[in-house]
Amino acid sequence: MISEGPRALYNVLDLARARVSRNKLGMYVMGDPGTGGYIVAFEAILRDGASAIEYGFDLTENLGWGVNWKTAPNDGFRWFRVLTSSISLLLRERDSRMPVQHCLVMLLVDLFAMRPSPVELRDVLLSLCQELPSSLEDPREAGFCHLGELILHGAQPVVGSDKRMGACCIALEEIEARCEPYYIHDGEEWAPNPFFNQNRAFVWGWTRDRELHPIWLDLVQRHVPTSPEPVARLRQRLLDEGAHWFGKRQRLS
Repeated sequence: MISEGPRALYNVLDLARARVSRNKLGMYVMGDPGTGGYIVAFEAILRDGASAIEYGFDLTENLGWGVNWKTAPNDGFRWFRVLTSSISLLLRERDSRMPVQHCLVMLLVDLFAMRPSPVELRDVLLSLCQELPSSLEDPREAGFCHLGELILHGAQPVVGSDKRMGACCIALEEIEARCEPYYIHDGEEWAPNPFFNQNRAFVWGWTRDRELHPIWLDLVQRHVPTSPEPVARLRQRLLDEGAHWFGKRQRLS
């Protein structure tokens, strides 16, 4: 059973379905004795969409790092990664192997790597970053959606980008404030804050899965602009507090 998601998430899935060739699935899925079953699982999704997503080995074996962190030889494989990333987001409550922030950064990497960069994918990812936070229980996961939107607006500004980037900065600071206290008051008594962040590295401390932080930082450095001032200030803070991950291995290409 898949998690409920915003319309934009289904749109990402459908966009990828239209661009992944059924005849090339054998080149994209894991290459082992289960390949035939993998192909059948993805053929059903290409044909029937989200309704065909069934949590099981044939599908989930291809949603982890074995496929998504492989070197992308062409745009066809990148579209397959867009497909697997969207499936992972739809299965996020069943399978924790692909954290939300990993799925988002993979989507951004593939968007920026395609030539020409597909405008329709950019638009739907922008909508996804705006819509997905309301479907997430953990505000720290939502923070990476705001970071993704900031990167997208900075990379290709449109009318209203400055306003939206400012809103993303505010949202990130509000999440930080929400995750700062060790205890929270629930109206009657104090209780441990389930989102308490004991790491002081701002966004970078909001997740235990930090292997792709070097890629997030590279995207921030390349795409988040140095104006207006609130955006520039947050950009510098992200770079300063993420300095530990600069120069580390970038696992996606």
